[in-house]
Amino acid sequence: MITRFLLILAVIGICFYSINYIRRQPPEEQKKLWWKAGLLGGGATLALLAFTGKLHWVGLLIAAVVPLFKSLLSLATRTMPVILPWMQQKAQQKNQQARSTNTEHLQFVVDKNGDMGGMVLKGALSGKQLKDLTEPQLLEFLQQCRPCRDSHDVLVAYLNRYHPHLLKRKNSGATHTDLTESQALQILGLSTGASKDDIATAHRSLIQKLHPDRGGNDYLAAQINAAKDLLLTKR
Repeated sequence: MITRFLLILAVIGICFYSINYIRRQPPEEQKKLWWKAGLLGGGATLALLAFTGKLHWVGLLIAAVVPLFKSLLSLATRTMPVILPWMQQKAQQKNQQARSTNTEHLQFVVDKNGDMGGMVLKGALSGKQLKDLTEPQLLEFLQQCRPCRDSHDVLVAYLNRYHPHLLKRKNSGATHTDLTESQALQILGLSTGASKDDIATAHRSLIQKLHPDRGGNDYLAAQINAAKDLLLTKR
């Protein structure tokens, strides 16, 4: 009777000490220690039941499997940090291949949410992301992509999503009343508070690049002129 009482006290003391010890450890270590404590506690309980003759044959089978399970768990803990990054890299490569389109001028990507983006591969804007380009730069890049149908088509799809006002039909007769001041500033690459001289300089620089006589088209020139007219009327 006294032996059993002392054994119970010893078990309680060990449990109390173990719990306090685990709680004092860093959070990333606690999970491992709780697993080990659970396995050791379960093994000790099975051993006690076997010693007292109260362990069923099923319990003996479980007791035999526990060490094997522990070994497999230890092996998985050691190998997962190596295998998991490899699996994630393969999955990422597969997703990227399914969503990416490379053309002569553009690397075009559509993510899992349907958001579009891409990087310029050729020309003065090479290496820049589409989302970082100003509207004048987008117009310039659109003109650059015209000889390559694939590049032109994917860029038009991007502009149609994020800058639809740049793709109005050529015969729509664009005037400054079609634009807001914010859009006009974006087209000329200017910020709020630009002076008349800033507007004239930006207009002259763009029209020289995108004028129909220099390989541009009437619509792009009309957009630039409309933006200039709108901003000058507000100065």
